[in-house]
Amino acid sequence: MIRDSSVAILCGGKSLRMGTDKGLVQLCGKPMFLHVLETCEEIFSEIFVVLGSNFNKSYEELIGDRAHILIDILLEISSPLNGAYTAFNNCNNKYLYLLSCDMPLVNSEVLKLMREVITTENAVIPRWPNGYIEPLHAVYRTKPSLEAAEKALSENRMDMLSMIKNLRSVLYLSTLVIEQLDPGLETFFNVNTISDLKKAEQKIKKRTK
Repeated sequence: MIRDSSVAILCGGKSLRMGTDKGLVQLCGKPMFLHVLETCEEIFSEIFVVLGSNFNKSYEELIGDRAHILIDILLEISSPLNGAYTAFNNCNNKYLYLLSCDMPLVNSEVLKLMREVITTENAVIPRWPNGYIEPLHAVYRTKPSLEAAEKALSENRMDMLSMIKNLRSVLYLSTLVIEQLDPGLETFFNVNTISDLKKAEQKIKKRTK
């Protein structure tokens, strides 16, 4: 288990490109978000699944008592930052991981590494060589991150980057380091389209051979 840490799986958004709730899209015989949940169950004792106000009731049936369901606090806003803010508000642990439901190949060893390297920082966020960051595959110190999210939202800024800019200390973990644990960096593979879904199926089937 990862000590003093909780995890929130964000499932609040609708996919315009897929035309449906991405978390419930079938991937290798089960809803995509369950692939993330099952990985989290191996290493977290407290798991949140964060949903939008118009969430599909199927989530309740599928989750049962495996995780705590949270509904976005700001009902009129649909954004990852709202989901993050909701999770920070409900987390009693020192750290909170944020994970997107559309990263079904998330790697537990990578998540453990991120907890190992956070010390005095307020967040550890993976960063690609081109500067692109992965704020929804990251670990945050709960209290300062809640304050940073509140500040961004109070300024009508709805993006994760605005929250991150309000954090005084962030460690950006190079994907070149992460690649040593996860060759191919499949932990960041993001499913946005039907084509991505088929690729994810192939990757999962290859793992189980």
